[in-house]
Amino acid sequence: MFYKSWSQKGINYILDLLNANGDSFLSYDDFVCKYNININFLNYYGTTSAIKAYFLDCKIESQTTKSENIVEKFKKAKKPSKFVYSSLIEKKQTQPTISQSKWLNDLNIKNQIEVNWKEVYSLPFKATIETKLTNFQYKFIHRRIATNSFLHKIGKSPSDKCTFCDLETKSLLHLFWECKFIQTFWKELESWLSTKLQTPIACSKLNCLGIKKIDQDNSNTFYHILLLVKYFIDLCKLKSVLPKMSAFKNKLQQVQSMEKQIGHAESFSKKWGLLSCI
Repeated sequence: MFYKSWSQKGINYILDLLNANGDSFLSYDDFVCKYNININFLNYYGTTSAIKAYFLDCKIESQTTKSENIVEKFKKAKKPSKFVYSSLIEKKQTQPTISQSKWLNDLNIKNQIEVNWKEVYSLPFKATIETKLTNFQYKFIHRRIATNSFLHKIGKSPSDKCTFCDLETKSLLHLFWECKFIQTFWKELESWLSTKLQTPIACSKLNCLGIKKIDQDNSNTFYHILLLVKYFIDLCKLKSVLPKMSAFKNKLQQVQSMEKQIGHAESFSKKWGLLSCI
Protein backbone atom coordinates (compact mmCIF):
# COMPACT_ATOMS: atom_id res chain seq x y z
CA MET A 1 0.00 0.00 0.00
CA PHE A 2 1.11 3.56 -0.58
CA TYR A 3 -0.05 6.82 0.98
CA LYS A 4 1.45 9.90 -0.67
CA SER A 5 0.95 12.05 2.43
CA TRP A 6 2.84 9.46 4.52
CA SER A 7 5.74 9.30 2.08
CA GLN A 8 6.04 13.06 2.06
CA LYS A 9 6.53 12.90 5.83
CA GLY A 10 9.29 10.27 5.47
CA ILE A 11 7.08 7.29 6.39
CA ASN A 12 8.21 4.62 3.92
CA TYR A 13 8.97 1.52 5.96
CA ILE A 14 7.30 -0.55 8.65
CA LEU A 15 10.10 0.51 10.99
CA ASP A 16 8.79 4.08 10.75
CA LEU A 17 5.59 2.93 12.47
CA LEU A 18 7.35 1.32 15.43
CA ASN A 19 8.21 2.83 18.81
CA ALA A 20 11.74 3.58 19.98
CA ASN A 21 12.27 0.01 21.20
CA GLY A 22 11.04 -1.41 17.92
CA ASP A 23 8.79 -3.93 19.66
CA SER A 24 5.34 -2.46 19.01
CA PHE A 25 3.48 0.02 16.83
CA LEU A 26 3.10 3.67 17.82
CA SER A 27 -0.30 4.60 19.17
CA TYR A 28 -2.42 6.79 16.92
CA ASP A 29 -1.75 9.90 19.05
CA ASP A 30 2.01 9.24 19.17
CA PHE A 31 2.06 8.68 15.41
CA VAL A 32 0.27 11.98 14.68
CA CYS A 33 2.47 13.85 17.15
CA LYS A 34 5.74 12.35 15.86
CA TYR A 35 5.12 13.10 12.18
CA ASN A 36 2.79 16.10 12.51
CA ILE A 37 0.41 14.49 10.08
CA ASN A 38 -3.35 14.79 9.64
CA ILE A 39 -4.78 11.31 9.17
CA ASN A 40 -7.97 9.46 10.00
CA PHE A 41 -7.39 7.03 12.89
CA LEU A 42 -9.24 4.31 10.91
CA ASN A 43 -6.61 4.50 8.17
CA TYR A 44 -3.79 4.21 10.69
CA TYR A 45 -5.21 1.30 12.66
CA GLY A 46 -6.32 -0.39 9.43
CA THR A 47 -2.75 -0.24 8.16
CA THR A 48 -1.17 -1.56 11.37
CA SER A 49 -3.78 -4.32 11.63
CA ALA A 50 -3.03 -5.43 8.07
CA ILE A 51 0.70 -5.57 8.84
CA LYS A 52 0.08 -7.60 11.99
CA ALA A 53 -2.12 -10.02 10.09
CA TYR A 54 0.58 -10.46 7.44
CA PHE A 55 3.25 -11.15 10.06
CA LEU A 56 0.96 -13.67 11.77
CA ASP A 57 -0.02 -15.39 8.53
CA CYS A 58 3.59 -15.83 7.44
CA LYS A 59 4.67 -16.81 10.96
CA ILE A 60 7.29 -14.12 10.94
CA GLU A 61 9.80 -14.27 13.79
CA SER A 62 10.14 -11.36 16.18
CA GLN A 63 12.56 -8.60 15.24
CA THR A 64 14.57 -9.48 18.34
CA THR A 65 15.77 -12.75 16.74
CA LYS A 66 19.30 -12.93 15.42
CA SER A 67 18.21 -13.92 11.93
CA GLU A 68 17.49 -11.20 9.40
CA ASN A 69 13.85 -10.24 9.80
CA ILE A 70 11.23 -9.76 7.12
CA VAL A 71 11.46 -5.98 7.30
CA GLU A 72 15.16 -5.95 6.46
CA LYS A 73 14.63 -8.40 3.61
CA PHE A 74 11.80 -6.24 2.30
CA LYS A 75 13.98 -3.11 2.41
CA LYS A 76 16.78 -4.87 0.53
CA ALA A 77 14.53 -6.44 -2.11
CA LYS A 78 15.03 -5.06 -5.62
CA LYS A 79 11.39 -5.88 -6.41
CA PRO A 80 9.41 -5.42 -3.17
CA SER A 81 6.05 -6.41 -4.68
CA LYS A 82 7.49 -9.66 -6.02
CA PHE A 83 9.13 -10.33 -2.64
CA VAL A 84 5.82 -9.87 -0.78
CA TYR A 85 4.00 -12.08 -3.30
CA SER A 86 6.63 -14.82 -2.99
CA SER A 87 6.46 -14.63 0.81
CA LEU A 88 2.68 -15.02 0.78
CA ILE A 89 2.61 -18.07 -1.49
CA GLU A 90 5.72 -19.76 -0.10
CA LYS A 91 3.79 -21.57 2.61
CA LYS A 92 0.93 -22.51 0.30
CA GLN A 93 2.66 -23.85 -2.83
CA THR A 94 3.04 -27.61 -3.23
CA GLN A 95 4.95 -29.86 -5.59
CA PRO A 96 2.79 -31.45 -8.35
CA THR A 97 3.95 -34.91 -7.35
CA ILE A 98 1.15 -36.75 -9.19
CA SER A 99 2.05 -35.39 -12.63
CA GLN A 100 5.76 -35.84 -11.88
CA SER A 101 5.21 -39.50 -10.96
CA LYS A 102 3.24 -40.12 -14.15
CA TRP A 103 6.03 -38.67 -16.27
CA LEU A 104 8.63 -40.78 -14.48
CA ASN A 105 6.50 -43.87 -15.05
CA ASP A 106 5.81 -43.10 -18.73
CA LEU A 107 9.49 -42.43 -19.44
CA ASN A 108 10.75 -45.38 -17.36
CA ILE A 109 12.81 -43.15 -15.12
CA LYS A 110 13.48 -45.05 -11.91
CA ASN A 111 15.26 -42.36 -9.93
CA GLN A 112 13.49 -39.08 -9.17
CA ILE A 113 16.88 -37.35 -8.87
CA GLU A 114 17.50 -37.86 -12.60
CA VAL A 115 15.02 -35.07 -13.38
CA ASN A 116 15.66 -31.49 -12.28
CA TRP A 117 12.03 -30.41 -11.97
CA LYS A 118 12.92 -26.85 -11.05
CA GLU A 119 14.76 -26.55 -14.35
CA VAL A 120 11.90 -28.24 -16.21
CA TYR A 121 9.42 -25.63 -14.96
CA SER A 122 11.73 -22.66 -15.65
CA LEU A 123 13.00 -23.61 -19.14
CA PRO A 124 10.02 -22.17 -21.09
CA PHE A 125 10.49 -18.73 -19.55
CA LYS A 126 14.19 -18.71 -20.47
CA ALA A 127 13.45 -19.66 -24.08
CA THR A 128 10.59 -17.34 -25.01
CA ILE A 129 8.39 -14.49 -23.84
CA GLU A 130 5.48 -15.75 -25.94
CA THR A 131 2.66 -16.32 -23.45
CA LYS A 132 0.79 -18.94 -25.45
CA LEU A 133 3.91 -21.14 -25.58
CA THR A 134 4.72 -20.84 -21.88
CA ASN A 135 1.06 -21.51 -21.04
CA PHE A 136 1.03 -24.52 -23.34
CA GLN A 137 4.16 -26.02 -21.74
CA TYR A 138 2.69 -25.40 -18.29
CA LYS A 139 -0.39 -27.43 -19.23
CA PHE A 140 1.71 -30.03 -21.00
CA ILE A 141 4.14 -30.66 -18.14
CA HIS A 142 1.22 -30.77 -15.68
CA ARG A 143 -0.52 -33.21 -18.04
CA ARG A 144 -3.49 -30.96 -18.70
CA ILE A 145 -3.54 -31.41 -22.49
CA ALA A 146 -6.79 -33.15 -23.43
CA THR A 147 -6.15 -36.34 -25.42
CA ASN A 148 -8.72 -38.46 -27.28
CA SER A 149 -8.62 -41.09 -24.54
CA PHE A 150 -9.82 -38.46 -22.03
CA LEU A 151 -12.27 -36.79 -24.43
CA HIS A 152 -13.78 -40.19 -25.29
CA LYS A 153 -14.35 -40.94 -21.59
CA ILE A 154 -16.36 -37.74 -21.14
CA GLY A 155 -18.26 -38.20 -24.38
CA LYS A 156 -16.55 -35.42 -26.34
CA SER A 157 -14.81 -37.65 -28.90
CA PRO A 158 -16.23 -40.60 -30.86
CA SER A 159 -12.98 -42.54 -30.51
CA ASP A 160 -10.10 -42.87 -28.07
CA LYS A 161 -7.65 -43.60 -30.90
CA CYS A 162 -4.86 -41.32 -32.07
CA THR A 163 -5.97 -38.52 -34.40
CA PHE A 164 -2.98 -39.15 -36.67
CA CYS A 165 -2.52 -42.93 -36.91
CA ASP A 166 -5.96 -44.08 -35.68
CA LEU A 167 -4.32 -47.21 -34.26
CA GLU A 168 -3.24 -46.63 -30.68
CA THR A 169 -5.08 -45.18 -27.70
CA LYS A 170 -3.86 -41.63 -27.58
CA SER A 171 -1.85 -40.82 -24.48
CA LEU A 172 0.35 -37.74 -24.09
CA LEU A 173 3.45 -39.81 -24.79
CA HIS A 174 1.91 -41.33 -27.90
CA LEU A 175 0.59 -38.02 -29.21
CA PHE A 176 3.86 -36.12 -28.88
CA TRP A 177 6.40 -38.91 -29.40
CA GLU A 178 5.39 -42.53 -30.09
CA CYS A 179 2.97 -42.10 -33.01
CA LYS A 180 4.65 -43.20 -36.26
CA PHE A 181 3.68 -39.96 -37.99
CA ILE A 182 5.06 -37.90 -35.12
CA GLN A 183 8.28 -39.93 -35.15
CA THR A 184 8.63 -39.14 -38.85
CA PHE A 185 8.09 -35.46 -38.12
CA TRP A 186 10.76 -35.44 -35.36
CA LYS A 187 13.25 -37.11 -37.72
CA GLU A 188 12.51 -34.50 -40.40
CA LEU A 189 13.13 -31.78 -37.80
CA GLU A 190 16.48 -33.33 -36.82
CA SER A 191 17.47 -33.51 -40.49
CA TRP A 192 16.51 -29.87 -41.06
CA LEU A 193 18.42 -28.72 -37.95
CA SER A 194 21.48 -30.73 -38.97
CA THR A 195 21.41 -29.24 -42.47
CA LYS A 196 21.00 -25.67 -41.21
CA LEU A 197 23.78 -26.00 -38.61
CA GLN A 198 25.98 -28.23 -40.79
CA THR A 199 26.47 -30.64 -37.89
CA PRO A 200 24.56 -33.76 -36.75
CA ILE A 201 21.76 -32.93 -34.32
CA ALA A 202 20.00 -35.60 -32.28
CA CYS A 203 17.11 -34.76 -29.97
CA SER A 204 16.24 -37.38 -27.38
CA LYS A 205 12.77 -38.13 -26.09
CA LEU A 206 13.51 -36.23 -22.87
CA ASN A 207 14.78 -33.23 -24.84
CA CYS A 208 11.76 -33.11 -27.13
CA LEU A 209 9.25 -33.43 -24.31
CA GLY A 210 10.98 -30.71 -22.28
CA ILE A 211 12.00 -32.99 -19.41
CA LYS A 212 15.72 -32.48 -19.98
CA LYS A 213 17.69 -29.50 -21.24
CA ILE A 214 19.33 -30.12 -24.62
CA ASP A 215 23.12 -30.27 -24.49
CA GLN A 216 23.93 -27.78 -27.25
CA ASP A 217 25.32 -24.28 -27.51
CA ASN A 218 22.51 -21.73 -27.34
CA SER A 219 20.30 -24.41 -25.79
CA ASN A 220 17.46 -21.94 -25.13
CA THR A 221 17.05 -21.47 -28.89
CA PHE A 222 16.77 -25.24 -29.37
CA TYR A 223 14.31 -25.46 -26.49
CA HIS A 224 12.21 -22.69 -28.08
CA ILE A 225 12.04 -24.70 -31.32
CA LEU A 226 11.15 -27.94 -29.52
CA LEU A 227 8.49 -26.12 -27.53
CA LEU A 228 7.05 -24.66 -30.72
CA VAL A 229 7.04 -28.16 -32.28
CA LYS A 230 4.87 -29.54 -29.48
CA TYR A 231 2.53 -26.57 -29.77
CA PHE A 232 2.38 -27.13 -33.54
CA ILE A 233 1.58 -30.84 -33.08
CA ASP A 234 -1.28 -29.93 -30.75
CA LEU A 235 -2.63 -27.45 -33.33
CA CYS A 236 -2.51 -30.18 -36.00
CA LYS A 237 -4.38 -32.49 -33.66
CA LEU A 238 -7.14 -29.92 -33.23
CA LYS A 239 -7.35 -29.46 -37.01
CA SER A 240 -7.09 -33.23 -37.65
CA VAL A 241 -4.22 -32.78 -40.12
CA LEU A 242 -0.81 -34.44 -40.18
CA PRO A 243 2.09 -32.22 -39.10
CA LYS A 244 4.23 -31.26 -42.08
CA MET A 245 7.72 -29.78 -41.94
CA SER A 246 6.86 -27.12 -44.52
CA ALA A 247 3.94 -25.88 -42.41
CA PHE A 248 6.10 -25.88 -39.27
CA LYS A 249 8.80 -23.79 -40.95
CA ASN A 250 6.13 -21.25 -41.87
CA LYS A 251 5.08 -21.17 -38.20
CA LEU A 252 8.69 -20.73 -37.09
CA GLN A 253 9.14 -17.94 -39.63
CA GLN A 254 6.15 -16.10 -38.13
CA VAL A 255 7.65 -16.39 -34.63
CA GLN A 256 11.04 -15.17 -35.79
CA SER A 257 9.52 -12.24 -37.69
CA MET A 258 7.69 -11.17 -34.54
CA GLU A 259 10.86 -11.41 -32.42
CA LYS A 260 12.86 -9.44 -34.99
CA GLN A 261 10.30 -6.62 -34.97
CA ILE A 262 10.12 -6.27 -31.19
CA GLY A 263 13.81 -6.90 -30.47
CA HIS A 264 17.23 -5.73 -31.59
CA ALA A 265 18.91 -7.06 -34.72
CA GLU A 266 22.00 -8.04 -32.72
CA SER A 267 20.09 -10.06 -30.13
CA PHE A 268 17.97 -11.68 -32.85
CA SER A 269 21.06 -12.73 -34.80
CA LYS A 270 22.72 -14.04 -31.64
CA LYS A 271 19.71 -16.18 -30.76
CA TRP A 272 18.73 -17.59 -34.13
CA GLY A 273 21.89 -17.35 -36.24
CA LEU A 274 21.90 -20.11 -38.90
CA LEU A 275 18.44 -21.23 -37.78
CA SER A 276 16.81 -18.05 -39.04
CA CYS A 277 14.05 -18.65 -41.59
CA ILE A 278 13.70 -15.01 -42.61
